[in-house]
Formats: sequence, structure tokens, C-alpha cells
Amino acid sequence: MVESVRVLEECWRPRLLQPGLPLFGPGVERYQVRGGGATVLVLSAGDALEVIDPQGRQVCELSAFDDNGRADPALLGAGAGAAAVGTAQILSGDSEDARRVAVGLQRRNIDFKNVCAAHLFAPDSAAGEKARFTAI
Repeated sequence: MVESVRVLEECWRPRLLQPGLPLFGPGVERYQVRGGGATVLVLSAGDALEVIDPQGRQVCELSAFDDNGRADPALLGAGAGAAAVGTAQILSGDSEDARRVAVGLQRRNIDFKNVCAAHLFAPDSAAGEKARFTAI
């Protein structure tokens, strides 16, 4: 019986899913977005979002939508924002990211035309630059 408990404990140990990524505590998630890529995340009020430019020089657009599909970067405390032309260009393509994000937006009845976004990081940003937001 002790041996089966030991086996059960071994099954529940955290495993390294992606080499080189640190293990985070409960409630912390990490997503990697390729350069020229996009992703959709669902946040609840109070959730924190930290965007990191690991290599530098990676311009980023961040859009936030309310439950009715209305775009408003202020939902993350990001200010007024500007047109999300980079994201619109990505979504008009046929990449895996574009298809996945388009499906996520359609599922939430979000029309990406005329969407505004917070613009993060400059073309000459330093490696490791970070921007932190909290969903309201």
C-alpha cells in the first residue's frame, strides 16, 4: 500500500513542459507569442497581465474587449490607444496565429474592423522591457 501512495505522489509532481521556462506558482500562466503573431486571452477583473519584450525591438499592440465585444484599451488601464493596424494586418494573413485568433474573436462576436489598441514598445526598445496591466 505504501508503494502505491508513492506512485501516486510521483504522478502529481510538477513536470517541466517546456525546457527553459521557469515554473510558476498557482494562478500564474505564461504565453509566448511569436514575432508577427497574435494570441487571445480571457481575463477577469483584477487579473494582471505583464507583456515582456525578451529580445528588444519588438513592437506590440494590445487590444482589450468588454463582454459586448467593444474594444477599449482602458479596460487594462492602457489609455485611449490608436488604430490596431499591425494586428489587422496579421489577421488578414493565413498564418496559424491569424486563424486561431480570428476564431477566438468570432466566438466572442468581436468584429476587428476599426479596433483601437495600446501600442507597446518602440522599434528601438531594450531587451527585457516590460509593460504591466490590470484588468478592470
